[in-house]
Amino acid sequence: MAWSLAGFSAGVLVAAALPAWTFGILAGGLAIAAWHAGRARPRPPVSRRAGERSSDPWPRSIHRRTGSRRACLLAALALASGFAWFHLQAGLQAARSWPAERAQELVELVGRVEALPESRGDVIRFPLRVDDGAAGLRRVELAWYRPGGWPRPGETWHIQARLDPPGGPLNPGGYDRRQALFAQRIDALGRVDQATRLAAAGPGSLPDRLRQDASDWLQAVIPDLRSAALIRALTVGDRSGITADLSEQLRSTGTAHLLAISGLHVSLVAGVAALLAGVLFTPRWARWFWPDRRRYALAGGLLAALVYGLLSGFSLPTQRALLMLCIGLGAILLRRPLVPGHALLCALAAVLALDPLAPLSLGFWLSFAAVAVLIWAFAGRSGSAGRGLLGLIRAQLVLGLGLLPLNLGLFQQWVPAALPANLVVIPLIGALVLPLGLLSVGAYGVGVPADALARLAGRAMEAALAVIDRAGAALPAGTIDWLPGALAISLGFVGALWLLAPRRWPARALGAFLLLPLLVARPAAMPEGGFGVVVLDVGDGLAVAVHTRTSTLLFGVGPGEEGGRDGQGGWSRVRGTLVPALRSLGAGPVHRVVVPGASRGLAGGLADARRQWPSARFIGRHPEVAERCVAGRSWSVDGVQFRWIHPSAALPDLGGDDDCVLLVASSAGRVLLTGRQRKAGVARLRGRTGPLDAVLVPSQGHRDAADPAWWHEIGPQVALASLEPTDRYGRPHAGLTGVLARRGIPLLTTADCGAIRIAFRPGRPMTLEVERDRRRRAWQRTAACPRPSARRASPAGLGYDAASTQGVGTRARPPTGRWNGRAGPPGAVPSRESSRRSTTRSSLR
Repeated sequence: MAWSLAGFSAGVLVAAALPAWTFGILAGGLAIAAWHAGRARPRPPVSRRAGERSSDPWPRSIHRRTGSRRACLLAALALASGFAWFHLQAGLQAARSWPAERAQELVELVGRVEALPESRGDVIRFPLRVDDGAAGLRRVELAWYRPGGWPRPGETWHIQARLDPPGGPLNPGGYDRRQALFAQRIDALGRVDQATRLAAAGPGSLPDRLRQDASDWLQAVIPDLRSAALIRALTVGDRSGITADLSEQLRSTGTAHLLAISGLHVSLVAGVAALLAGVLFTPRWARWFWPDRRRYALAGGLLAALVYGLLSGFSLPTQRALLMLCIGLGAILLRRPLVPGHALLCALAAVLALDPLAPLSLGFWLSFAAVAVLIWAFAGRSGSAGRGLLGLIRAQLVLGLGLLPLNLGLFQQWVPAALPANLVVIPLIGALVLPLGLLSVGAYGVGVPADALARLAGRAMEAALAVIDRAGAALPAGTIDWLPGALAISLGFVGALWLLAPRRWPARALGAFLLLPLLVARPAAMPEGGFGVVVLDVGDGLAVAVHTRTSTLLFGVGPGEEGGRDGQGGWSRVRGTLVPALRSLGAGPVHRVVVPGASRGLAGGLADARRQWPSARFIGRHPEVAERCVAGRSWSVDGVQFRWIHPSAALPDLGGDDDCVLLVASSAGRVLLTGRQRKAGVARLRGRTGPLDAVLVPSQGHRDAADPAWWHEIGPQVALASLEPTDRYGRPHAGLTGVLARRGIPLLTTADCGAIRIAFRPGRPMTLEVERDRRRRAWQRTAACPRPSARRASPAGLGYDAASTQGVGTRARPPTGRWNGRAGPPGAVPSRESSRRSTTRSSLR
């Protein structure tokens, strides 16, 4: 049975993580396992005496061989079934997803509100279970801006909404919302135009209604907003009140487990309930039907844990904890011995059988990894954990070392404040906050006044938050400036488990060597004269990182809104997108931040950028930026020269045509970064740059950027644009794409490809990589990003003219023109194809 469960779990996990090209390897491995298991059994050996056979026709050696083959066959079949089960569910979910060609289509939906609506500022987000499969959908996540009502769980609504495919930005080191929505089985995202309530909630939605009422009551009763938000998350699973600042504070102090109702809280509730049940059923009259008092206690604890899980919404950590608790208590009730590792394996297989898409969420890996580390470190070792404070300290040290590879790999940080913070916070939460919070919610549910209990729980949470704040200030989290690969994370996890092995484990010091690739491996630095350009996926805005060997320049800070939805400094893409992306790329410190214009898409994150990089120089065309970009000024870093091309010093405010334009050039390549230039602004760029390798399309692909003469002059190998998947202005415009297509210039957009990375190294061709293809897995059915085709160049005109009046690295013009690599027709405009550097198809990967 254990082999079958392990094989099934491995099949689901492997299917979730495999890239497409590894199908053949998996099929070959299954074929070898099946062949080994299906070989003929060996004949029973003859006994020592001649002519006599053993009384047992199947000696122990034969039993062992047959058993191992049978286990191998069962494991192979279970692996294949797990693999097929995941792909079946993933295929069904992909088939239900709203197609991209129907984006922004107005659809009428009739459905039931699921879970708790989330309110942030002037928008309410809630999941809707569509009735009768209307429009081919089953579950939709809707956003209602400036709502005219408040949807409650279980209510039936008639809604007119504009639907989009489920997705989100794709950036290196960032959160993959597309995968998270897929794991939650969200078929589409929608924006409510009109909504009408049709029917009130039925009796089946009573738990969710109680959760919402209790959450609103806790928010109103507890004066401290942070304490109220955490108590709501702990008691009823409502995390809508947790701001980005509070979430980051908990993550940087190793106390983020307070956000998830995990095994600690479930076991605490079950233990208290079991103790009370044992006391209540102590008298002899209470044991007429079931004489074993211990079984009363176990049944009471299990029932209390199930009620707590129902009250908290059955999140993934709660499901795992409840399954393990049911397996463990069930084994005790049935008087069956059970190894802790087998209990974890049973819980893992049960979760994957019920929800095979669960491995697509980070919480799944963190939840099961934490329990696996504790079982590995303490199970079967008498007195190894210790008791009281000593046991808590050892458990925190074990978790800190065991989860270090995951923290470094997923969040690029290590948390020294976790040990002192958890030593105080965990007992405080377990002894005061959680019992008082649950008692207050229970009293509120039955109509008993419980305001004093809720306020007392809030005071205890305030004390816990004070400890967290002091620990975070005294021991700030450390970060690494690169994104470890999957191999380094896997080796590091094995190394951590090796170090936590029993004392007589052979070569325990080998675990430290397995951690080295995770701790010291860094991406290759840019050579002198080389640079990388990363167009980040920030939606309707612009943020481009240009990194050299030792420095980074940021062109645009992405969209944002000061004083926005969280009420504490507004929201922007700086902390959630820009910082993780730069850290994962291994880029140097940000020395310059360019704010090319004053629009919300270019400068929305300016305030957050100032707080994040206080020592950086801020340059641009924004009222709050003192230093201006002026055409003709330049500077050089690591052999790469940066030169302002536009605007001139005397140019007035032209509403976007005066945005900064920056030329980045070296002996390796030339890139032009533009702003919101329209027709007149693009005309001013003629004759200022010469041929280019890559260009950021002006005005994000507006039709005014379709200037044939300018595109013929610069002749880039690739054009780049930062766009939303469903751009309301219809960008890129058909006129622009037609101009680029006629000249053989490929256009890559962040809407199609996610973040786009281009690297220039002296003496090597340009390399290109897109985030969507890098994250693509075998189960995904999304179309690949369109790739630029290889383009030939003549041997002439490949050098750089250092004496050119155009400034940095302008190439010499070829003596004759070509039309897409062939002789042009009579009267055709000469192309700059013959002056382009050779770029092979294999290098554009």
